[in-house]
Amino acid sequence: TIDDKSSLDVGFSFENQHLYHPIVDTVHFFPGDTADRFSLLVDSVQQDWGTTARYNLRLDSHDLLLGVNYGTNSDKGGNYTNVGGNRGPMTNQITKEADNVEIFAQDHWHITDKWTLTPALQGVFAHREVNNTKLPIPQDANFNVYSQGGNPSNDYSGINPSLGLMYNLTKSASLYGNVSRLYAPPTNYNISDNITAGLTTTDLKAMEGTSVEIGTRGNQKLGNLNDVNWDLALYYSWLNNEILSTTPPGGSAKAANFDNTIHAGVEGLIGGSFALDGKGTHTIKPMLTYTINHFSFDNDRTYANNALPAAPKYFLKGEAIYHHASGYFIGPTFDVVGKRWGDYANTYKIDSYGLLGMRTGWSNKNYKVFLEGRNLLDTKYVANTNIMNTATATDAMLNAGAPVSFYGGIEITY
Repeated sequence: TIDDKSSLDVGFSFENQHLYHPIVDTVHFFPGDTADRFSLLVDSVQQDWGTTARYNLRLDSHDLLLGVNYGTNSDKGGNYTNVGGNRGPMTNQITKEADNVEIFAQDHWHITDKWTLTPALQGVFAHREVNNTKLPIPQDANFNVYSQGGNPSNDYSGINPSLGLMYNLTKSASLYGNVSRLYAPPTNYNISDNITAGLTTTDLKAMEGTSVEIGTRGNQKLGNLNDVNWDLALYYSWLNNEILSTTPPGGSAKAANFDNTIHAGVEGLIGGSFALDGKGTHTIKPMLTYTINHFSFDNDRTYANNALPAAPKYFLKGEAIYHHASGYFIGPTFDVVGKRWGDYANTYKIDSYGLLGMRTGWSNKNYKVFLEGRNLLDTKYVANTNIMNTATATDAMLNAGAPVSFYGGIEITY
């Protein structure tokens, strides 16, 4: 806190990951099998550094926010032949660098007690660089389709304005609407896919677009012990140059820009707290979050107006947790995921599924201890899928979801 009208927030983050991933093993090839022989083990270290600063200032009816976010990512290591799960000779030495800078300014202008206007402006500046060096070592002739060398380096920049308007229905409920420009540079994963597919350069453009959103949020007291809260948003986004991964028959996945796509849908949350007695010693707190998705191509030359794959038609997540005044809580949780396409041609549909879980624990003002069980019925389901251009039932593209699992933790708050 600087004074009664201004404050400064700063933050820092660091993450380190080591990936050791044996994928295809040469030991498992049949004797004399020389067709399409390929082995791969990935060994790399990835680090992410980030910092943020936000300056808040109140001037009369204006709440001003000025800020900057900076993040950098490095991924160093390489690909090796896989010999029984151990590293063989290195086939590719790979380094990846990514930098992102976001500078933004926003004004919450309280025009009246009921109306608030929110203009904002964001600048995005990004650098991407991938160095994939194919090493001069003996390897199968069919392997070099997976190990092309390349060193694409690109800079991206975009300016994104937005304008929002909010109307306060009551002190705790509001209606809002906004229109925003979207801008997202490609990731190093996108660029790496293209190198793997045999491209030594990348001409990927940043995704751009415009999004319109309307919604309502708030909470309502129902007597002294009960309340209901909600958050509902409807959005429609027109995107240009969306980056999608494509997999042609017999080829490797690569990233490509698509001229026009639509992302639209509904996102909502409704919850509450309801006393089971006259003192609030026993309460039940239900909550439901849901999304309805309408993602599609927009008059694409190849896929017309087909739905985009991977995104389910709907997603529901809910719980109904019993709370005791002493801090103890317990209750069921559930997830319901709708059907989704596994390919751009919309010929292969993946079934919907539902999962049941349970959460319990104890908490007070400063401490929380919890235990959660997920997929307690051990349901077999597809968690995610590789996306094909045109998929068939024999394609190896489905990834199974987790079986019965348990998680626990402790939270400490001061």
